[in-house]
Amino acid sequence: MKQQKRAFLFLQGVCSPFYPRLAKRLVNDGHRVVKVNFNAGDIAYWQRTHGESHLFRGPLTELPGYIQHLWQKYAITDQIVFGDRRPIHRPAVDNAAAAGVRTHVFEEGYFRPFWITLEREGVNGHSLLPRNPSWFYETGKALPEPPAPVRFRSSFKIRAMHDVGYHLAGLANPLVTPHYRNHAPITAPVEYAGYLKRFTQLKFWKKRDAERIKALIESGRPYFMLPLQLNSDAQIRDHSPYANMQEVMDEVMASFATHAPSDTQLCIKNHPLDMGLVNYPRMIQQLEERYGLQGRIVYLESGDLNALLKHARGNVTVNSTVGIVSLEKDCPTYALSDPIYNLEGLTYQGDLADFWQQPQPPNSELFGYFQKPSCTPFRSMVATTASPVSIWPWTTPPAYSKPARHRWRSCCEPTPTLSLCTNHRRHGGDWWGASSRLRRIWHPSRAARPPVINAGSTGGDLPRARRPGHTLDHHANR
Repeated sequence: MKQQKRAFLFLQGVCSPFYPRLAKRLVNDGHRVVKVNFNAGDIAYWQRTHGESHLFRGPLTELPGYIQHLWQKYAITDQIVFGDRRPIHRPAVDNAAAAGVRTHVFEEGYFRPFWITLEREGVNGHSLLPRNPSWFYETGKALPEPPAPVRFRSSFKIRAMHDVGYHLAGLANPLVTPHYRNHAPITAPVEYAGYLKRFTQLKFWKKRDAERIKALIESGRPYFMLPLQLNSDAQIRDHSPYANMQEVMDEVMASFATHAPSDTQLCIKNHPLDMGLVNYPRMIQQLEERYGLQGRIVYLESGDLNALLKHARGNVTVNSTVGIVSLEKDCPTYALSDPIYNLEGLTYQGDLADFWQQPQPPNSELFGYFQKPSCTPFRSMVATTASPVSIWPWTTPPAYSKPARHRWRSCCEPTPTLSLCTNHRRHGGDWWGASSRLRRIWHPSRAARPPVINAGSTGGDLPRARRPGHTLDHHANR
């Protein structure tokens, strides 16, 4: 049967050639592509694309009606966004289902660095993934083994080059799009200044931190990990009960002081992309004095997180993808919020006070069906969320083989409404070798199917607070 052509509305993406190349492939396959540009950077990255474009110059209050007009004018069947919580995406995401438009959300990846994520309707706290562990057992057993990801070394320089180019074009925003406001709480000049200062100190930190890690591991004293996340990340601002990492450290260190065995240490590691705008060492020192933890806290600006998790007694995180890494290392994990991996059998389900005393390792069989990209059991999550293609165009690896393509199509069958799986690098370093998987998930025969979610799972509703007494509403508009 001849495949029905679809009409895609592209909203804002990452500042790279990813969106234009994906659009070009869709147009070459006979689909219609319409793009909404919101600023001068969007225009600069879209100018060579085969597809119609519109520039939204009005205030945010006019955006819902503007999007609805485009849906009707071009008979839009699907829309593509990068991140579902940007203010300019909220009207489109919130109203799409009622208009019969399917939303596809890209995210930088639950399983980093070799996978990115594509999900239906939402990601992270709005993911349609089931929360019933039995679903992963049943689905994982039914799915074939996917190919292993192609490992590669990412280039921060290339990513930085695109980011700077995008924001340089944005200097024209006051004239081109006077009402546009970036979704990020930190402006680009402040961000770049922070990175420059941080990177000049990184050489010293690496040597110092390597010595601290060596001493920590060789001491034989049990220790717990607390990896910090970015205050600007939507995972904190929109999908957690915390406003920032200061609140997280305060809560965790207070609990650690009261309930953790006296011979244990707490290792706090900063995020590798932190801008250096917050003085965490001073903040931690103040909390040490407040809770009487002098000599029990180890702070790191850099270092091998894999080695740290391998030897740690446990890992405490809000909802970071580091939680998945710690599960992979069989490290007991406690989630302060409610990430997608917060399943009974994977993360500790009791109180944090009890976790310090009796941390329980994850169920390796369940985790095998949940993730493990390089092993046989890596089925359910990859087949529903991960995508082996690259947002940032590095170099071109070998093309994807037909047998592997067939296996990926098979992986998508049991969960057609959630999303699909492809690897960052296997398909020509970008999304084009993955077009067969993209076409499969966007096939019109799948439009009317409800999400494959068993009883007992959460749907794509608002994210749930992880712990009793925590709510998300007071941070919803941060």
